[in-house]
Order: sequence, then structure tokens, then C-alpha cells
Amino acid sequence: MVDFQSIHRLTQQPNKISPGTVLNNKYKITKLLGAGGMGSVYLAHTTSHHQVAIKHMHSNRETAMLVKRFVREYELLTKINHPNVVKVYDFFNVAQQNFIVMEYASGISLKELLHSSDTLPLAKRLVMATQIAATIKDLNKIGIIHRDIKPANILIDKSTWQIKILDLGLGKDIAVADRMTATGTVLGTSGYLSPEQVDAGLSKKSDVFSVAVTIYQMLLWQQRSPFAADTQVATMVNIAQMQLPPIHKNLSAQNRNEKNMHRQLSQILQHALQKKAYKRCDATTLYLELKKLQRPSFSASNNYKYIAVASIAIVLISVGMYLTQNTAPQSPKPKQKQNQQTQEQARKYFAKAQHDYYERRQYDESWQELQKALAIDPHNYRYLVQKAKMIFFGEGVQKNTQEAVVLAKKQINKLKNSSDGFSLYMLGYMYDTAFAVERDYQKAKYWYEKASAQSHVVAINNLAYMYQEALGVEKNYRKAAQLYKKAADLDYTTAIINLANLYMRGLGVRKNPGKVFTYYMQAAKLENKAAMYRIAQFYNNGYGVSPNAQESFRWYLQAAKNNYLLAFFAVAQSYELGRGTNKNAKQACFWYEKAAQNNDSEAMYRLAYFYKSGIGVEQNNTKARQLIQSAADLGHAKAKRVLNNW
Repeated sequence: MVDFQSIHRLTQQPNKISPGTVLNNKYKITKLLGAGGMGSVYLAHTTSHHQVAIKHMHSNRETAMLVKRFVREYELLTKINHPNVVKVYDFFNVAQQNFIVMEYASGISLKELLHSSDTLPLAKRLVMATQIAATIKDLNKIGIIHRDIKPANILIDKSTWQIKILDLGLGKDIAVADRMTATGTVLGTSGYLSPEQVDAGLSKKSDVFSVAVTIYQMLLWQQRSPFAADTQVATMVNIAQMQLPPIHKNLSAQNRNEKNMHRQLSQILQHALQKKAYKRCDATTLYLELKKLQRPSFSASNNYKYIAVASIAIVLISVGMYLTQNTAPQSPKPKQKQNQQTQEQARKYFAKAQHDYYERRQYDESWQELQKALAIDPHNYRYLVQKAKMIFFGEGVQKNTQEAVVLAKKQINKLKNSSDGFSLYMLGYMYDTAFAVERDYQKAKYWYEKASAQSHVVAINNLAYMYQEALGVEKNYRKAAQLYKKAADLDYTTAIINLANLYMRGLGVRKNPGKVFTYYMQAAKLENKAAMYRIAQFYNNGYGVSPNAQESFRWYLQAAKNNYLLAFFAVAQSYELGRGTNKNAKQACFWYEKAAQNNDSEAMYRLAYFYKSGIGVEQNNTKARQLIQSAADLGHAKAKRVLNNW
């Protein structure tokens, strides 16, 4: 039993539980297994002498939000019965402190293994990679997104090499509305975030990206994420923009079969590492393709259903729809012809759904406008194929692949019998992305070309991308640049940025920093917030334009006001240092606070200084220490040193 003395110890030293303490009348603490800034894990024995692990949330960290996440971890674990996920047994509260009782699984984390051990044979690494993918596949299937897959959250039993996935504290049940995350807040560990998480979003394929980063790191036996940089902001920029080298280029092969296997690994991982979630494979595909490589009969004859696509820009091939000025013929009406004014209203709803919302990834609003169009014209095949696409990818509506495929297939013949750019583009898109049809790049090219002849800018952009990445055609950067230019002249932002990046890399055109700046400025003036941020960087670094601190600050501020997360820190630092603007401690604190809310450890560290000194904010040593603790928890080296000497 927990006597008054034990309760006193818990209250007076809330983050330290002595061996021998009995919790909830049945769990006797044996020893501390590990501790961090957020909590501790203890080994304990039940009254029936079974070993369990007890996770204790540190009381000085118990904000309402963190308590909710702690409870959510327990609730999610109760829904899971999987050999590669730790089981949960109990949840209780003692002396106003929260505890989760879980299966005790001995082993070493993948992070520790990568730091402390000589490399393992590739075959063994591949077995572990397949287990990780299989586990995430199964979690995703029951509607759970982990959101924080990383080596530290993967436990390995070195006697069997079985893995266990840990820490569902950030996990999300897709079926349950998540009101615990503020809008614009990034959850997860920076080096393993998916691009959509960097942009404060989430998709059902976010875990796939994180798993692929973890596998990539493990296969190369590296101690840090391949996207890791000196600061958290730089790491997030890498995730958004940097293309990892195909992994086979860094693996040594002993024979032809190994060489072929390494190339297949590159294809698998590059498909899983797509910046755009809709281009990324799902967890099931990742698992099945990795599993194929473990077969003894593996050879070069293994064929894969996809070709890896490299992402070199913040935005590349667009999933957005674009209506040309051409008006497509309307579907036959079952009873009577609707009046022209009503038809025009439906077209306006459809245009708004796509241009105002869909292209900006505001899928909920896009779905609502699409429903308005369909309410007026429920048999319009263009509206219906867009509806099918959104259902297929789970954009603004519950994903239902089977329903989407059935609905889309019913529209194919109508699309083929049409001559408007949108219909022709949609056919190309379907064959390009394997949406409701088998992927066929030749057919995708055919329909994109026909749509391009109608000046459909998304089709032009996507056709350019095919030439850039050799998708069903011979790689031709010059042709890609010409097509991007054609779409850029029509003010299509994605094509503008893609063209700028070709000039930056000297692909198909001569390197030209001035052209890069010009095209990014064009995109920025079209309200592309990522382009605004790049323009600020160019003014700061003098790339393609003379350095100008005032203009740099102006564009950073514009990007930040458009909720571009990476700009928050830059604006805060500008106010702190008086770079391009007058020093303003209050404004610096405001923007550091916004960056800190998005897990920017450097922002937390700097904000702590303001709270400790009382500059720009009311002095608050407790708040300062909490910020230092949070930064240290995220691995900030200076924060760790400060914390040790606090």
C-alpha cells in the first residue's frame, strides 16, 4: 500500500520515486529505468510478481495540454494489440500525479544502437526496417498516426532483433477530432518530421516519411537524421527542400545481386520520401516492397510498380486543379436542362473550390464549395471526378479508396470524349498518379500533351516534371525548362518555382542567380509564402540581388504574417538584433514565442533569456527555466549546459 510517508515523498520530491515505494496498492517500484525532461520510467513488480514498466509524468510539467497527451497515449495503447507495440495495462493517479503501467520490454533503442555499436549486416538491418514498416502499416490501418517515429522511439531486443514501437504521446486517432494542437503548431522531432508536419499539417502518410528517414539513417548507420543541420530551423528547411541522395550510392555492394538490391532500396525509399504526400507510397506498400527484398530468390528480375520521383523544390508536381477559360460541355441532364444562371453559379463554386482553396491545400473549405457545385449539378462529370479524387486521397473528407475508384471509373469515358483542358488534364493526372487506373506514364504524357495544347497550366507543369525526372520519357532538362517557362508565363506558381530551381542548379539552362531571384519574386508577388521566405533569404545573402537588410526583413515579416513557420524565428531574430528594422524586444519575444510553440529549440533558448532578464516581457525565472528545459529536451546543446549549471 501507499502509506502517508510514501505520499509525502511523492509530494516533496515529485520527480523521484524511491525503490520499494508501492503505487496504487499493487505496483512496487524496483528501479529507475530512464528519465527525461517530461517524465521517468520505472521498473516495478505487481503483487503477482510480474514485471511491468511504469511511466510517470513529472508533476512540474503537468500543464493541461501535456496531461491530455499523457492520457491520450494510454487511450491509444488500449486500442492496440500488436507484437511490435508495447502493451498497456493500467492508468492511475496518486497524489495528483499521473502514471501509465505498460509491458516491460528490455532492449536498446535504435538511437543507442546507432551510437554505441558497430554496424550490423545489411540483411539484419533490412529485417528491422521491415518490422518497423509492418508495425506502422498496422497502426495506420486501425486509424492511428504515430507522428513521432524516430530511432529513440524504437526498442530492439538484441537476442531476437524484434522491435517495439514506443511513445504514442503524440499519436493521433484519425477517427477522433484532435483539438489538442493549436493551429500552426508543429508536433514531432524535427529531423524526422514529414514535409507536411513542417508546414504544421498532417497526412495519413506522415508516418511513412518518418519511417523512411529512420530506415535511411539505419541502413547507412548514421548517428543523426540525414536531414539534420546545426539548428532546428535549418533542419526543417532541409526536410522541405533537400533531396537525399539515392541510398545505393552510399552502400557498398559485393556482387551484382547486391548492387541490384541496393538500387531497389533506393527506389523504395525515394518513393516513401516524396515531399508531396499524394506522391508518397502508403505504409502497406512500403512494407510489402521491403519484404520482397528479404526473399532468398531476390534478383534483378523483381519489378516494382512505381518509379521513384526526386523532389528538389518546396513544391513540384501539383495535385491542384486548374480551370482554363474554356467551358467544358456539361453532362446530359436526366430530366430537364438547368437554367444558365444556375449553371454559372455551380461553375463559380467549382472554381472557388479549386483556385481559392484546393491549390492552397485548404481541403475542408474546398470540399464544402465542391458540395455546393454538386448540389446544383449532381451529374457533372468534372465535379464528380474531383469528388472522387478528394475521397481517394482523403482530402477534406474521410478516405474511401474503393468508393473513389468506382466513382472515378464511371467518369473516364466522359472525360475522354471531352475536349476541354481540365478533362484532358484529369486523365493525365489519373495515369500519372495511379488514381483509379494502372500507372502508365506514356498515357499520362499523351493526355498531358493534349491538355497543354489547351493551355492548361497544371498539365504543362506536370509534363515538364516528367521530362525533368525521366518519367516515361528520356530525361530532358531543356524541354522541362521550356515547359515550365510556358506555365510560368501564365502565372502558375508551382511552375515558376520549378523553373527558378532549374536556374539555381543549372539544369537545362545556365546557372543564373538573377533569374532565380526574378522568378521567386514573381511567385512571392502571387502570394506564395515559401517564395516570400526565399526572397528574404536572397536579400539577406545577396543571392541574385544586392544585399538589403531592410528588404530581407520586410519579406521575412510578410512570410511570417502568412503563417510560414520558418519565418517566425527570422523575424524574431531581426527584432532582437535590429537587423533590417529597429530593435524591439517586445516584438522579438512575440515572434520567438510563436516559433517556440512550434518546437523551435533555438527560439526557446533565446526566449528564456528575455524572461530571465525581464527584457520585452515581465521577468519570470520559472518560465525561463521551463523554456531551457524544453529546449534541452529537444537536444539543444547550449540549453543542456545552462540547465546543468542553473
